[in-house]
Amino acid sequence: MIRDAIFIIDENRLNNSGVPGSLTRLTARPFMELWMRFLDQWSFSELLVAGGLWNEHIRNIYNNKYGSFRITYAPVGNSPLLPAELNEAMEHMTGSSVLVIYPDRFFNINVRRLTDFHQLKEAESTVALRFARDIRNDPVVLMDPNYRITGLAGLDNIPVEEYTEGGVFLIKRSLLRQWHNKKNEAFTPGNILGLCSDFRIFGFRCFSEFLDICNPDDLEKAKKTFEMYGY
Repeated sequence: MIRDAIFIIDENRLNNSGVPGSLTRLTARPFMELWMRFLDQWSFSELLVAGGLWNEHIRNIYNNKYGSFRITYAPVGNSPLLPAELNEAMEHMTGSSVLVIYPDRFFNINVRRLTDFHQLKEAESTVALRFARDIRNDPVVLMDPNYRITGLAGLDNIPVEEYTEGGVFLIKRSLLRQWHNKKNEAFTPGNILGLCSDFRIFGFRCFSEFLDICNPDDLEKAKKTFEMYGY
């Protein structure tokens, strides 16, 4: 099962204090603590933090270890990172695939089922999908009957079930290398989905509650989740 993870801190999604959403303090701990707990529960062994200028801030909170896993920090490069920069920062990781997480969003994913699905489909990337809340702002994916992502819906071809990416991607490291050779573009959710015509990218539907800390409507829900976990 997958044991390596990457956090990508989106420096363009800030809260009202000018801090990345993933670092929003709900108690003494930031929102991304939900993912730290998640990785520990699933016995991950390596976490690479691509925090850009926020690396030191995160290091001051977590240092180099949390529960079952070690934490390393990617060198500050482009923002967002290019696939080649990300792949270079992952040299110490041994797995053939890595779970890439944007930790300003959270939903509880069954990693074993995600990994099994990824392997069964022989996917180069598997996208954890959630229900779209607002089709004007959420890019709704189109999938074939085998759940392979074929593109993004327009307003004239919205599917019956409206799914969008939830900021979690299981990615083969070979895709990062090939992606860099094909297109010198930033590693972003939109660009990952845009690779669907060149790579085998599948959608894994998830039905647990989704939290986006940059959405004001989710702030109170996030606080209650923190209380439930005893933070």
